Amino acid sequence: MAHWPIMKSIAGFIIPKFEGCIVEIGAGHSSRVLNELAVQFKRDFYSCDVIDRTNGKLSLYHHQKIMKSVDFMQEWDSYNEKPTIVFIDGTHKYDTTKLEFWFFYKRLVPGGAMFMHDMLPASDGYIKRGCGDVYKLRLELEKDPNIEILTFPHATVEFGMSVVFKKHRYNNYSPPGEHYDY
Repeated sequence: MAHWPIMKSIAGFIIPKFEGCIVEIGAGHSSRVLNELAVQFKRDFYSCDVIDRTNGKLSLYHHQKIMKSVDFMQEWDSYNEKPTIVFIDGTHKYDTTKLEFWFFYKRLVPGGAMFMHDMLPASDGYIKRGCGDVYKLRLELEKDPNIEILTFPHATVEFGMSVVFKKHRYNNYSPPGEHYDY
């Protein structure tokens, strides 16, 4: 859990302000952190991976899906859930990660956040050893004026993590989280 303090802090700030569930693509050590938040705030937590990396269900709130993310996305709308927090750390392939990002971004509650791992590898060696080419998505998102993105270079070892906040409209005189005009 030592590798996820930024995600835990930011998600822990956002979750109580908005209704919605927690979604994870690519289970692992992050699953324990997200499950902790799910239990703390009594939120459904959906984790998806092609193998069981959590050794079964982590809590009453955890819904483990052993399948490819494309299959998970195909059945997602049947859950009737809107995510508040999404974490993507799956295939480490640009095309798949881009598909996952836009699928869940469209469904993310206004004010919610998406976390993506491996977005700023420290060197070419890291790209070859596991990060893949997902950093290309970060480069695209940084150019999009409708996206609020923040990247932490050393948030998780040397792989970097980006956070995308879904913009929401609010009264010019109100702080975010109050007096929403959807």
